[in-house]
Amino acid sequence: MRRTLSRTLTFALAVAGVFGAAEAARAQKAVVLNPDFDKDISSWKVPVDTLRAPAASGSARWSSEDAGNRGGSGSLEIRTLAPASSDFPAPVTYAAGQCMLLPSPAEYAIFGGRIRVPPSQPVKGWAELWIDAFSTTDCSGDTNPWGPDEVSNSDAWAEVAEVVDLTRAKSIRLVAAVTRDAEEAGGAPEERRADFHAFFDAVFVRLISRTERPELPGTVLGLSETGRFPPSSHRWGRHTVEGPTLVIEPNARRKEQGAPGMLPTYTSRDSIDLVVHLKHRYPFDDPQRYPLARLRAAEQNVEYGSPRPPNLEVELRRLDDPQRLPRLITLTSQGSGTLRGDPHVPLAIHVVEPSDYRVKFFRALWDCLTGAARQRSPSGGPPPTPWPTPTDEQLLTGPLAPQISTAMPGDYEVVARYYSPGGGFWHEPVFSEPVRIRVVEAEPPCPKPPDAPR
Repeated sequence: MRRTLSRTLTFALAVAGVFGAAEAARAQKAVVLNPDFDKDISSWKVPVDTLRAPAASGSARWSSEDAGNRGGSGSLEIRTLAPASSDFPAPVTYAAGQCMLLPSPAEYAIFGGRIRVPPSQPVKGWAELWIDAFSTTDCSGDTNPWGPDEVSNSDAWAEVAEVVDLTRAKSIRLVAAVTRDAEEAGGAPEERRADFHAFFDAVFVRLISRTERPELPGTVLGLSETGRFPPSSHRWGRHTVEGPTLVIEPNARRKEQGAPGMLPTYTSRDSIDLVVHLKHRYPFDDPQRYPLARLRAAEQNVEYGSPRPPNLEVELRRLDDPQRLPRLITLTSQGSGTLRGDPHVPLAIHVVEPSDYRVKFFRALWDCLTGAARQRSPSGGPPPTPWPTPTDEQLLTGPLAPQISTAMPGDYEVVARYYSPGGGFWHEPVFSEPVRIRVVEAEPPCPKPPDAPR
């Protein structure tokens, strides 16, 4: 089955060649001390008093829970304790960390690890890894924390990773932290007394230069093979909450080309522009509102160097295809963000599937370009060197072919899936409703002759 093409970085945790943080006091470089917590949590400072995790009430200890299910090994368990006061405090974070003296130069770091947050805890909270970068050599002074999405309610071992710019840093601190969310009015006494905890394992830091930033190999995720999942709910503290909704919005400029009530219309030579929104069911001030991961599409130009795997897939299907097989496409994006607090990402779908229609389009484009070149030649005749006629295969595999979309005219549907086991709170797949669009015929863009009216 043909499926959406994407590009993302696959990475291994705690393998040979992965570099990391060392204690600055020992002046060691690029070595994570005790990253797998085989016997204890030695080499980790507890607690760490940082800008994001001021000294608070909590504990850190070794646990026999292990991300690789290895007997005799374990993990770091961090627990944020319930406050002694009966007031309703702000969120409280407890953290452990290691300091590392950077070699020179150290331009970037890839860092991450495995996190498990037991579900159905009576209070809300999340766990995360981040890097504090310092202009000093001993992890002191001001810092700018940087890290991947926080993880909550993930009973499986989530994989998290991120790239951080270290151009001006002399030392960094790798931090593992657990946050207990603020209490709510009306909470039961047992909830107010409850702690929040999570586990960390296989943490790593790899230092790389600008020229070593990794390329992104392709992968096929196979949205249509996952099937649909029934609606479900989960415990978020003392609340039972439902999942978010995924909405596809075709580009508004395209919709204006058709009459009211018509399908959003694109031309066969255009990319199919749309925006995908992941929408909360709960407003900002609702205690049931939970964290969502930023949308990362399985796209061709996924953010350069980012090791975060995609959590959003998109498929395009022709309505006149009885099997509704997904077309071969690539995705591009200018980056994701939030809109009124909800994640969203603008995408462009490029149809690159080999077909007679695509060959015909490229052949017409070739004839157009060569004809324009002849008209611009000094003698008005053919170019000095005859241009050989390309084969169909050459047209389909040329250097510009992946950048040109050629959707066969007709009606299509677009469907998306959000699935984020390694970030946010909601880890079940979320499917959008199919959105129908129309593609109409368009001639290849042909340069005008010099004497043509403009």
